[in-house]
Amino acid sequence: MVAIDATWNGLTVPYFFAKDERLNGECYRVKLLPFYKEEGDRLFMHSNWCLVQDGATAHTDRKTQDSCKKNLTSFIPKGRWPSNSPDLNPLDYSIWDSINRNIDFQKVHTRDDL
Repeated sequence: MVAIDATWNGLTVPYFFAKDERLNGECYRVKLLPFYKEEGDRLFMHSNWCLVQDGATAHTDRKTQDSCKKNLTSFIPKGRWPSNSPDLNPLDYSIWDSINRNIDFQKVHTRDDL
């Protein structure tokens, strides 16, 4: 499994999960939130940026919401999220589709192959 995000200033580097690792609230808080903070600061040169999430269970978890409020400069809590919009989640609607069309998955056996 891999996480990658799109921003106005470009894409994050890919985050590769360990084999058989599951994305739950704890994994999201311990591994992905620090990754997103580091990448957001890198892409926006430590200036003001805001993490926008969707309604995935790992994002809506109370501990995750608390961690975001505590550790991120700008954060929109789940009660203020916009309704589902493909405009806000381009990875789900365009980038992953393009990747799937352009990768010969028959030849991908390892992370390095990808």
